[in-house]
Amino acid sequence: LKSLDHYTRYMKTAELYKRFESYTHILIWQDDAIILNSEVLKSADTTYSFVGASITKKFFSSDYKYVGNGGLSLRKPSDHLRALSKKINLKEPKWFTRVSLKNFIAFQIENLAVKFGFSVINYNEDFFWCCLLKDEDYTVASVSEADALFWEERLSKLSLEALTDLPFGLHAWVKFCSEENKRYITSLLYES
Repeated sequence: LKSLDHYTRYMKTAELYKRFESYTHILIWQDDAIILNSEVLKSADTTYSFVGASITKKFFSSDYKYVGNGGLSLRKPSDHLRALSKKINLKEPKWFTRVSLKNFIAFQIENLAVKFGFSVINYNEDFFWCCLLKDEDYTVASVSEADALFWEERLSKLSLEALTDLPFGLHAWVKFCSEENKRYITSLLYES
């Protein structure tokens, strides 16, 4: 893929998901992700259209936590294809549009553009699937269900002692881990 912009547009196309339509799920695994505990996936609820690590964003003085990191995510190709075959409608995530006038205006422009069948603003594909797509047949896991499978920023808040129940995988783990947790996770990788 040519660029991040090209990647995020491609991840919102039927062309990608058609390649995997004979599969029940695909695992998106970027090069900054690792798998730690494959057993967790066996008992996980995989009925959702999208499961990815939770993300926390500041909304004025509060934190808003949502599911939506695609760097290590489990997706149902059939649900993505179905959503892309319909007229796209967007829902307005108030925590996002109320943060700044720029976000509000950008969302309104994009919301108008999709009504005419095209996209002007290339929102990150995971944000699009988890926070913007308005489709009653497309489901996103809850934060607690997603946290059972995938971690990202959560690593920065956990002590080494709390790393006993490891998730299926970590995304951007080097960025979010404390030095102590990096050493521990690296030792796990070399043990296996």
